[in-house]
Amino acid sequence: MNKTHDIAKLCNEIQEIMKIHFLLNFYKPNLKSADNLNSEIIISH
Repeated sequence: MNKTHDIAKLCNEIQEIMKIHFLLNFYKPNLKSADNLNSEIIISH
């Protein structure tokens, strides 16, 4: 009983970590391109 509970808890933690990693990987390139866009706007003006 306890083992099953621990495994379920571990799976939930892994899912949370995966979710965070996915969001970071998803947003990182967008943040970089936004920075580049801002730099280009500043340089061009």
